[in-house]
Amino acid sequence: MLHDEGQDMATTKRRRRGFGAIRRLPSKRWQASYIGPDLGRHVAPRTFHAQMDAEAWLAAERKLIDADEWTSPLWRARQRREAPTVQDYAPEAILNRRVRGEPLRPTTLKLYFGPLDRLIYPTFGEVQMRIVKPADVMAWHSAIDPSLRTSRAQAYALLRSLFAQAIQEGVLAGDNPCRIRGAGVTRRERSIEPLTIGEVEALARHTPERLRAAVLLAAWCGLRFGEVFELRRGDLDLEAGVVHVRRAVVRVDGAEVIGRPKSDAGLRKVAVPPHVVPTLRDHLSVWSPSLAPGRRPCCSRPCRARTGRTATSTRRRGSPLARRSACRTFDSTIFGTPQRSWRRRPARRSPS
Repeated sequence: MLHDEGQDMATTKRRRRGFGAIRRLPSKRWQASYIGPDLGRHVAPRTFHAQMDAEAWLAAERKLIDADEWTSPLWRARQRREAPTVQDYAPEAILNRRVRGEPLRPTTLKLYFGPLDRLIYPTFGEVQMRIVKPADVMAWHSAIDPSLRTSRAQAYALLRSLFAQAIQEGVLAGDNPCRIRGAGVTRRERSIEPLTIGEVEALARHTPERLRAAVLLAAWCGLRFGEVFELRRGDLDLEAGVVHVRRAVVRVDGAEVIGRPKSDAGLRKVAVPPHVVPTLRDHLSVWSPSLAPGRRPCCSRPCRARTGRTATSTRRRGSPLARRSACRTFDSTIFGTPQRSWRRRPARRSPS
């Protein structure tokens, strides 16, 4: 049996291909190479996670040879480094950005890569950055649907910042081709009308009990959605009437990402109005009972401390409630139907 398995492995390694060669490295990754028109062996500039990716690279190289457009892979890689296209430069440039020494947050990265894929790459993706002219940017900007005002402004601002970053890093020389005055400015499409005090009280009164504390914390303490639903029991000091904001949760591509608040100023202590304290105390007693030492808090279900973590979570195992689920509940409470969009939000009020 062992002899047969060894023979099969040897056969796999010696298998002949119509074009090129593929071998598996000790790292478990795949390496592809071929004999080029210059009769020299050319190895892929990178290794591949899957064998099919190596085969796809060989197929692309064979296509270049058949079309009489072939050049050395190393020469092409050098050309991309010296004269990168927008699609070559943008992903790494964005990932390398820092804000006060910290990498960009997942939600910010998603906000950047969205316009890249939808609006920038279709026009400039395969264009070398050094040959992009102001007229090209003007034509691209004019071709975007004017009704997409926010998306167009965000895409233009991102493209302008990429060229500015490339110039600063020495990748490009000369002036920034993005010169449309005011094109990167976004304007609020609609005004937000805060709920009145009476409406906040009505919303809290008619909201399901598990969400009542979240409504009051958002309205009277000025907490953002992600800050409310990542509070832990230890963040609430009801004796002193203070809530400590230390973390926030966001949802990116269906996954929950927990991190620091949106800015340094987001790390703060907030006074809780006296009339809100009894509701929070009742909420903790039902949805986040006292825990044994070393256990993590939960409020997803009454008296099920071992299943979760957050003090305002409302789902099994303590995972934070999704924004869409919360807004559907609020829509139903305010308007009587979940189909109507919730265009108003609780006012952020400070206790007097």
